[in-house]
Amino acid sequence: MANASWETDEPADNRNGTLPSGPAWALLKQMAAIYDPTAWIGHDVIIEFVFTDRGETYQMVLGKDNAIVRDDGFTDYTTRIETPFSVWNDISSGRLNGAQAMMNHKYKVSGDFNTMLHMDDYFSIRSESGLAKQEEKYTAEKKTNMNLMLLPWLAVWIGLPINPLWGGFAGVIASALVPVFGFHRKFTPYDVISIFLGAVFSATVLVGAPVRIVVPLAYFAFGLMWALSCLQTVPLSAWYSADNYGGLKKALGNPLFVRTNRILTACWAALYLITPVWTWFLMASRFGAWTGLINSLCPAAMGLFTAWFQRWYPAKVAAGR
Repeated sequence: MANASWETDEPADNRNGTLPSGPAWALLKQMAAIYDPTAWIGHDVIIEFVFTDRGETYQMVLGKDNAIVRDDGFTDYTTRIETPFSVWNDISSGRLNGAQAMMNHKYKVSGDFNTMLHMDDYFSIRSESGLAKQEEKYTAEKKTNMNLMLLPWLAVWIGLPINPLWGGFAGVIASALVPVFGFHRKFTPYDVISIFLGAVFSATVLVGAPVRIVVPLAYFAFGLMWALSCLQTVPLSAWYSADNYGGLKKALGNPLFVRTNRILTACWAALYLITPVWTWFLMASRFGAWTGLINSLCPAAMGLFTAWFQRWYPAKVAAGR
């Protein structure tokens, strides 16, 4: 949220008793005053604030043109935030990181967690020109694409078991094409590593290395790449999902985003570190030529798990469970 100087004294026009008074009401009114209608998502978002230390509950309706705060006439909320007033006041003023506070169970969130991911968009103090420049700059920035990282590996896993010669050429060509396809994309360290290893594994088969050894090694190397990235500040999956959260720099400021991606990266690492075990035996069977296609079943299931986990886990943490 905006790092503004919040004054939480009761507004002068609320002292006649016709409207609620107190710092919690004043804080929400000031939040509503800096609501950015351009962040409206096509329907109203209703945030219910429960200030647990004050016994006060309010709803803020984020509409198409403005934000309204109300203390009665409540409707079903989109998102419910249960927090001590002091915690939310510190978050609003920038003295406390909202994601870190949530991970430390200083406040709870229920309902649609997606609202929390867009709080900075809803409440911000920016000039129109400054906002336009920021959006233009972000739009102009190159984005990452995980397909570029996967391309050399897919050529190795699918092509080599089917035909070592043509599969080897396919792996080399796929590695060479990554910079071409990614000309307008932002490269990550793992794109570069994949280009190198994809070409190396393909070349070793072209010079006579046994496919039954090279293909399992390729799976193991891929898994090791994921595993080692868990030890880095930015886990592998975070490089590719950060664009959905305003870019890598902004996403890394959210500890929950980093933790979620570190867990998912570890899960993908585990999958590919054990894949060589059954790949070794599969390569020796009558289905060996189709090893790459058969082995795609587990990643497909893991992809479904990833889509579910990246929604479930943040919501679980937010709810204090």
